[in-house]
Amino acid sequence: MYQIKRQSSFSESLSVQNKKLRTFSEDNISITCIENLSNELFYEIFEYLDGYDIYKAFCNLNSRFQYLTTFSSISLNIKLCSNARSEVKHWCKTVIIPNIHRILSLNLENESLINDFFQTFELMSILYHTPQLRYLICDNLVESDSNVQIEQSITLSNLVYIHINVCHIDFDEFEMFMKVSSQLQVLVVAQEYGKAYLDADRWKRLIIEQMPHLLRFNYQYSEYDYNFYKDTSLDVIINRFSSPFWVDRGWIFELEINIYIPGVPKVLQHFVFCIYLGIGK
Repeated sequence: MYQIKRQSSFSESLSVQNKKLRTFSEDNISITCIENLSNELFYEIFEYLDGYDIYKAFCNLNSRFQYLTTFSSISLNIKLCSNARSEVKHWCKTVIIPNIHRILSLNLENESLINDFFQTFELMSILYHTPQLRYLICDNLVESDSNVQIEQSITLSNLVYIHINVCHIDFDEFEMFMKVSSQLQVLVVAQEYGKAYLDADRWKRLIIEQMPHLLRFNYQYSEYDYNFYKDTSLDVIINRFSSPFWVDRGWIFELEINIYIPGVPKVLQHFVFCIYLGIGK
């Protein structure tokens, strides 16, 4: 009898304890439920997230989150890493194009997509839709098809920084491309081939006419033709890039020559010649 009563008391005590735990848990849920957070707090959270992830995680939850992601004024940093071209097109149509005015940065990491997108005329077409762009970093810029003409004039008044890791366009097309901004302050370019790029006077005219506010200029040229080294007077090139126009600004000009010499072991075929004109500002 005593044992039965003791078990009954224990069961009642356990029931009361479970009820308290249940009440505490319910109270916690009412406090910590994500939907109870304010819109202002969500906007602060969104500032730390990638724009692509914001849309993917929140847009289709309910009407409130759809409104927060679609109609807010927060800036978006978008990074697309997908290898599927169809998926990239989908996100371009549903996220990038409708939010052009909000995009602070756009990062396309897949190399095949970059090659498809960034012929010069295609890059110009993208820039036409990003009027607030301030920083442009392009991994590989290649020449446009010969039958393609860029008809639209582009002026990006906020663009102050351009970095082209590998530039495969001729100087005529490069000059046309550089007309996109007269407010440019930093230009970093790595170029392979194309002796026209070694014309210091042509660079000087381009900078004075198209980039009057340029503060930092870092240019690297790489040549892999031994005949270039035989037929080109490096002294003339060096002297032209050593004029007061270049030295006074402390810009960097780097010439790198990789020479293939028949009959010489491969390990000895690499010759590098560099010119530094001061230290970049």
